[in-house]
Amino acid sequence: MQTGASKSPVEARADSLQGEYVRHAKTADHMLNGVPADTSGPFCARLAAYGPLRGLVFGYYGEGSGDLHRLIRRIGNAIGLQTGRLEGAPSLHFARAAQINRLYREMSYSVHRDQISYLFHALGLCGSGRRQATRERQQYYRAHAYYDRSAAYYASHFPAPSYTARTPASPWFNS
Repeated sequence: MQTGASKSPVEARADSLQGEYVRHAKTADHMLNGVPADTSGPFCARLAAYGPLRGLVFGYYGEGSGDLHRLIRRIGNAIGLQTGRLEGAPSLHFARAAQINRLYREMSYSVHRDQISYLFHALGLCGSGRRQATRERQQYYRAHAYYDRSAAYYASHFPAPSYTARTPASPWFNS
């Protein structure tokens, strides 16, 4: 975790989530249970029972928080271990790295595509005029088509890893 001025906006947002959840729980305790505003009630107790919040946050440019990167690595390691054994990867390290790379690529694509969708729908809230709306809609469709083509390109050139066994039995598979 970074401190001070060097903390990225994504990390700052991830760190602020726990406080926001606690504030909402205290408000719910006060409004629904009559608990004084400065004390904890059943909502706060239930929230505390879950432990600290993991800040899974994406930034404006698609960057992720530290907790998000740790989650992707954990998932990639687990998938790599399973698919590597089933599909005969040359090594455990190779299988894990391939799956982590695939997860990052898919997450990046999804985040950017959703961001474009949100921005497109927000266009209705600003500006006026049929001509301007038409222009912006066309830009959205061009960008959408670009991301669809990019996804098709990556899917055709970088398919999900499928391994061929190079040796009859790799030592790390014999567990």
